[in-house]
Amino acid sequence: MPSSSHTTPPIHDSDGRLTEDFIQNAFHSYLKSSLTQAKAERLLDVDMLSSAEGDLMITGPALCLYFAALRCTTNPPSVPLPRLSKTSPALDLSTDNCPGPFLPFLELWAQTVPDIQSLTPELQHDLARAICSLPPARSGTFTEPHPTPRSRPQGRRDRD
Repeated sequence: MPSSSHTTPPIHDSDGRLTEDFIQNAFHSYLKSSLTQAKAERLLDVDMLSSAEGDLMITGPALCLYFAALRCTTNPPSVPLPRLSKTSPALDLSTDNCPGPFLPFLELWAQTVPDIQSLTPELQHDLARAICSLPPARSGTFTEPHPTPRSRPQGRRDRD
């Protein structure tokens, strides 16, 4: 019986940063679990999940980053990555090990984490609903006030 030698690609580059391929694969795994969670919470329906529409291509990664923000327990914020196996150690994507091309995005995401985590659970859920283009669960959440004559941008008229 021939033995298969399956070599796992390296997860670190020569500078000690995580490889781009590893991060892409980790986020793909994260995306699948985020979409499963969104389906369980009825944020996305089966039709949306089975299509490859542009909305899902935006909603999916946004949900992934939203759930990562909720799961984040580090300061400064880092993304807890899926484990390679049940026995592998936990690994976070941080500014110390992030591949250069992804670093600006990680830093921007990290700035939003405290704001997302400081929301009440109800508002966190409403934020997830907004990401999925759904109305808030509670009436009045995330509504913008109607502009008053003083606050309207110059040159704009409301159509009544």
